[in-house]
Amino acid sequence: MKVLFLSPQPFFIPRGTPIAVANLLKALEGQIEGKLLTFALGDDIEIPFEIQRLDRIPFTRTPPPGFSFTKFFYDLSMFDETVRVARKFDLIHGVEEANFTALFVKKLFGIPYVYDMDSILSSQLEGLMAKAAKILEKKALKQAIAVIAVSPSLAQYAEKFNRNVFLLPDTPYFHEFPEEEGLKEKLGWEGKFVFLYAGNFSSYQGIEFLIRAFKIAKKGNFLLALVGGKMKIDEPSIKVYPPVQPEEVNVYLKAADVLLSPRLVGVNTPMKIYSYLAAGKPIIASKIESHTQVLNSEVAVLLPLDERAWAESMEKLSVDSELRLKLGNAARQLFLEEYSWENFQKRVREIYEKIEKMVRGGKDKKTRL
Repeated sequence: MKVLFLSPQPFFIPRGTPIAVANLLKALEGQIEGKLLTFALGDDIEIPFEIQRLDRIPFTRTPPPGFSFTKFFYDLSMFDETVRVARKFDLIHGVEEANFTALFVKKLFGIPYVYDMDSILSSQLEGLMAKAAKILEKKALKQAIAVIAVSPSLAQYAEKFNRNVFLLPDTPYFHEFPEEEGLKEKLGWEGKFVFLYAGNFSSYQGIEFLIRAFKIAKKGNFLLALVGGKMKIDEPSIKVYPPVQPEEVNVYLKAADVLLSPRLVGVNTPMKIYSYLAAGKPIIASKIESHTQVLNSEVAVLLPLDERAWAESMEKLSVDSELRLKLGNAARQLFLEEYSWENFQKRVREIYEKIEKMVRGGKDKKTRL
C-alpha cells in the first residue's frame, strides 16, 4: 500500500504536530510505502520515507501555531500539489487541515483518506471562519475511512461522525536522558531550585499566569526557566531560552527540579506532558481536560488556575523531597507502562494493519461491482 502523508506544518521543527508526524513515520518503517508532502520551511531530518517539500513562498518565515496567512498560502499550495500527485497513491493520511484537501481528493478521484486528528480545528477560529471550518470538519470526519485521534476527548468527538476511530497517544521524539549529575552547573543553575516550562509561548499556554504565580512564590534560590520562545523580561530569577531541538530539551528537563504546564484551555494533551513523564520529575499542571486525560493525582499536582494555589504548591514541593521523589517515580512508571516508544510503535502498526484491510476491502468491493 502506498500512502501520501500530508503534513501542513514546517517540518521539522520542535513543535507538537511535527514531532507526532515524525514519530508516526518512524513507527511505520518497513510496513508501508509512502511519501511525506510538507511545507518548504523546517529542518531536514532522517525519516524512512521520501520528503517532498512545497516550493518556498518568497518572504515567508516559520508561522506560529494556529491560523496565519503564511500557513493559509502554503495550504493552498499543498492543495494544488496533492491534486496533481494523489492518483499515484492508495491512501492519503491527512494531518489537521490537510483533511479538507483529502476530502476534496476523495470526491474527485475516490482515494480514501485517514483523518489524523490533533485538535478540533474549528475551536481555534472565530466568527464566520469558525462556522465554515466546523462544517468542513464534520464532513471530513464523516467521509474519512478512519480517524486517528491523539487523546480520549478527541476520540469521543470523532466518534460522533465516524465509527472507525483509533486512539493514538503521543510519545516523545527522544526518550534518552543524560545523567543528572553536573547538568545544573552546565546550564548555569548552580544552587538554584529550578521550576521549568518547556513549549511554545502562545497565549493559551498560560506563561503570563505562570510568571505571576512564580513571583508570589519566589524565594531567594528559586529560578523559573522558560524554554521554547522569546520574551523580554527584566527579572533575574526568570530565564528565557529560545526553542531547542527535542534531544536538547531533555537536558533542561533532567536538570530541573519541578516541571510546569499552566495551559489555560484545550482538550488535546500537549506533547510536552509525555516528555515530562519520561523525565521522571514532579509535575504541576492546570486541572483541565488537556492534562487530566493523561495525568492524575498520583503522578502530578493538578491545580485550578489560581495563582496563589500554584505559588503554594511550588513552595511545598521545594521543601518536600519525599513528595518530589514519589511523584517523579510514579510519572516515570506511567510513561513506561503507557507512553513508551515500544507501546507507541505497537499501536501505530496495529492501527495501520486494520486501515490497510479497510483499503483493500474497499478495492475488492469496487472490483466486484
